[in-house]
Parts: sequence; C-alpha cells; structure tokens
Amino acid sequence: MNPRLALVWATTDTITTKLLYGSAFRAPTIAELFVTSNPMALGNPDLQPEKIDTYEFAFSHQLDPTLRYSANLYLFRIKDFISYALDAPSGVQQAQNTGKIDGKGVEFELEYAPFNTVKLLANYAYQEAEDDESKQDAGEAPNHQVYARSQWEFRPEWLLTAQVNWIGRQARVSGDTRSKVDDYATLDVVLRKANLLPNMNVMMTMKNVMDEDVREPSPGATYPFPAPYVPNDFPLAGRSLYGEVSYAF
Repeated sequence: MNPRLALVWATTDTITTKLLYGSAFRAPTIAELFVTSNPMALGNPDLQPEKIDTYEFAFSHQLDPTLRYSANLYLFRIKDFISYALDAPSGVQQAQNTGKIDGKGVEFELEYAPFNTVKLLANYAYQEAEDDESKQDAGEAPNHQVYARSQWEFRPEWLLTAQVNWIGRQARVSGDTRSKVDDYATLDVVLRKANLLPNMNVMMTMKNVMDEDVREPSPGATYPFPAPYVPNDFPLAGRSLYGEVSYAF
C-alpha cells in the first residue's frame, strides 16, 4: 500500500496552503533477489522492500491574474535502502538492506504572464540527502537545480517555447574517490503549429541546442556493484532534432 494524506486550506482568496504526508516502497528487482551467476553482484531472496516516508508543507499565492508564486518544503526518510555490500561468509558482493537515508529540500516556482500571448515560468530546487551510516552526502543527485521556460504565441496557433535547465554539481557516493560530476546547462527549443490541417497538429523540437557535453554519474570502481564501472560517467544525448505529428479523428 502507498498511503497519501493531504490537508488543503484556502487560507485567503489568493493563498492556498497544503500539508502532505506520503508513504511508498520499492520492491527488490529480480536481479537483486535471485542472481546467482555473477560473483560481483549476488541476489538475496531475503531482501525487504525499500520504504520512504515524506512530509511536505506547500503554499501558492496568486498575486494578480498575471503573477503566481509557490514554495514547497519537504523532508523524507528512506529505510531498508537496497545496495550491494560485502557478504562476509561468501566474500562477494550481495544485495542487502543496508541502512537509511535522510533528506530535505525546498522548491520555489514563479509564473508570470505579462501578455495573453506570452508566459514565463521559472523554478529553483535545493535538496540534500545524507547516508545515516557514513554521515556523507548520499551522492548521485544535484543539490541545486534551476529551470526556466518562455512561451510565445507569435501568431494565432503558432507557439514557440524555449527552456533552459541547469543542473548543479553532483557528489559521488561514499567510497568513490572521483571528483564531483560537473554542472551543466542545456537549451531546448520547441515550435508547435496547431491545425496545420484540420485536426492536425505538428511540432518540432531541438534538444541541447548548444550541443553541450552532458553527463550523469556512473557507479565508481569502489561503488557496490551491480553496474559496471564507467570511468567517464554516462553521456547524455547531444544536439538532437525531433518531429511529431498528431491527428484527431
């Protein structure tokens, strides 16, 4: 079961306040349970699911018809975290419920529509998570993230969208001696035409317009396997172009 509770209070005509609680779990994968042929990453049929409890306080304020801002503060705790650790009797890595991770964070969002044809949106997120055992950053997640998007209907049924996503540096997990993963920023541009033909919409999207070298953290050589060691992290897609056609009938 994944229970979730929310108390929503219309504080004023323009302010909404929320208190939320949620609980969820991640069941072990087939590999984490039953792999027996890989001496670097044995399964463990006695694994328990990971569990997470989250607590949130949020509010949203509609200052006027053109401007809205919101904020969200949260805490979470992950219990029975699944990772690979040395099994003393066998001397190999085995999936185990190794401990707890505590985290907290805050998010801010601003939405502004100065004209009927223009909308601007931006948000900032900060989070930190600590491994209870090592008392270090849990790693493999950015502490800071910024997102901004502009939408412009420059002609009827023509929409141009540009968005920038900045991801801050990401720490390594405990025991991985490599330097932090560099921060990066990407720019995406979307052009959409509604009703190019009756009931037909078309969209063109260019992602990572500046062709930035974007990478996400890979498990390190000292990281409890199962993933293989990738020295230079996982490269994400460079500049790429996508097209989409949708038709309603």
